[in-house]
Amino acid sequence: MGFLSRLFRRSCDMETAQQLFATCLRAVQVDLCANLEKVYSSQMDRDVAGTLAAQVVNFLKGEDIDEIARVSDEPLRSWIIAILPQVRQRAAECMQADRQTREVIVATLRMANVLNFWRYGTAWLQDPAKMRIERLLVEYGPEFPEEITPEAYVQLTAAYHAVKRTAWATG
Repeated sequence: MGFLSRLFRRSCDMETAQQLFATCLRAVQVDLCANLEKVYSSQMDRDVAGTLAAQVVNFLKGEDIDEIARVSDEPLRSWIIAILPQVRQRAAECMQADRQTREVIVATLRMANVLNFWRYGTAWLQDPAKMRIERLLVEYGPEFPEEITPEAYVQLTAAYHAVKRTAWATG
């Protein structure tokens, strides 16, 4: 059993659960963003590829990418605005290309829902982020089990990380 699994198993408080989720989520984000940036760099300028990869990951987390563009400083704001029309299509391509990525993203969205409901209560049900997450789950979630436990999420993200890192090392 890994370190994160042990911590999740022992944790009963929301703060610890949120911190562990954030740690797992960060690993997924880094892996997915690096993979997408590598793919996109063969098609476009490296800065644009990095911006597109980051926004695809943000979109798949349920973030408001229009708001991210609005609050970003230049030159990042201009780069984000330029790639915004591509983000949804690139996200769909990413999700269709790899079942393991779909599974970890769906689990991430479900864990985010659970932890945000835990944190914000019924106010979370009206949050625009919840609505964005639900739209993604309707599209990509049906093939995966509804329930995700913290322990299962830690295991899933660890497996995703191991497979992606191994693929990069050999590729």
